Amino acid sequence: MTPATSSIAPPGSQSVLVGRLSSRGKLLGLIAVSSTRRGAFSEPGQMELFVDISNQAGVAIDNAEMYKRLEETFWSTIRSLAEAIDAKDSYTRGHSDRVADYAEALARKLELEDEMLSAVRCAGYLHDTGKIGIPDAILLKPGKLTEEEYSEIMSHPVISHKIIEPVDFPYEVKPLVRHHHERIDGSGYPDGLVGDEIPLGARIIGIASND
Repeated sequence: MTPATSSIAPPGSQSVLVGRLSSRGKLLGLIAVSSTRRGAFSEPGQMELFVDISNQAGVAIDNAEMYKRLEETFWSTIRSLAEAIDAKDSYTRGHSDRVADYAEALARKLELEDEMLSAVRCAGYLHDTGKIGIPDAILLKPGKLTEEEYSEIMSHPVISHKIIEPVDFPYEVKPLVRHHHERIDGSGYPDGLVGDEIPLGARIIGIASND
């Protein structure tokens, strides 16, 4: 064995195959297999099989890295939108971050599946998106709101739902955003849902948003 292959193969190796892990012209790494038997990889077709496996592994690794980058971009975009909404009101700045954190923590405590953890976190960031459609004169009013003004505030879950409606989320986010102000007794809004009519994730967001 050459010094290069001896540094890859475990001690005692007599046969070593080393291949490139690449995709779209990019070198991603190396893959090596070894055997303590001389000539272990000399049978017909073994080299071709190794090359095929190397090529498939390279593509799989590249796809996984691409997915990770897309996921990171997704979450960065969601957080940026949440921060833009929170920035409208210095009193609630950081609120969406806290709701996302609390909601995920509650979901973990309930031992919910990973998809639900992601859904409540995403909905936590976006639950107040509709406040962008509420006039600052109402949203930032220092005194008591009139009934008409309060009704406009109560419309923000519906506005939030309309804003995110075109988005094809990988998780069930939209009902959580729309219904996070519903109450078990039906006294909530916007749809007056009762008990189990309220999605579990929305109930989690409702609890987490009372910070």
